[in-house]
Amino acid sequence: MDNPEPPAATGRDVDLFFVGVLHGGMCQHRHPILEAVRHASRHKNVSGLQCATQTWGVPAPPNSTDKANTTLPSAVLTESCWDQALQQMHRRTKLALNIHCYPGKTILEVHRVLPLVVDRVLVMSEYSDDPWWDAQYNDIVNFTQGPYLAHNMLEVLKQLQQNSSSLATEAERRYQRLLACCSYNRYVSAALRQQMPSRHVASAGGL
Repeated sequence: MDNPEPPAATGRDVDLFFVGVLHGGMCQHRHPILEAVRHASRHKNVSGLQCATQTWGVPAPPNSTDKANTTLPSAVLTESCWDQALQQMHRRTKLALNIHCYPGKTILEVHRVLPLVVDRVLVMSEYSDDPWWDAQYNDIVNFTQGPYLAHNMLEVLKQLQQNSSSLATEAERRYQRLLACCSYNRYVSAALRQQMPSRHVASAGGL
């Protein structure tokens, strides 16, 4: 998780980013939430909002009428959202959304959250069904209920527009908080890599 050369906060031209399955019948839970985000971004007082979505899996057919094609303005629908392509999007993004794929019993998708925090992207997420994990990340992630995500997302973006320097400050604070939460794990990992001295040294005559 160490990232000694954080991406610059300046030059981030994507205000809002989401990556995950949109099309097909797998993740209908995401559609109304992203539709509310789309509606809010077009009708509320946030000027020049730049949004992007990326999907993974099988891309939607070119002539598909699936809601994924109209979920967000300036949407990017592509399979190319792994490795360097995904990191490049992180480096352009101010705020990313974590929306569960399924309703009901959900986990906190730390595999999606951690790379964003390390790349100094602010993260807004739905609460999961695991209060313990939510509590661990409460000071790192903006948690909200799905129906309020669009409104709360706009409030964060408005604050960033009013004070652009706050993005780098807050993103770095969250990253350092993440490192602090994981300091014990790093300590144990470093200790295990060291050669431990033997406490029982045999005499020259043997045992």
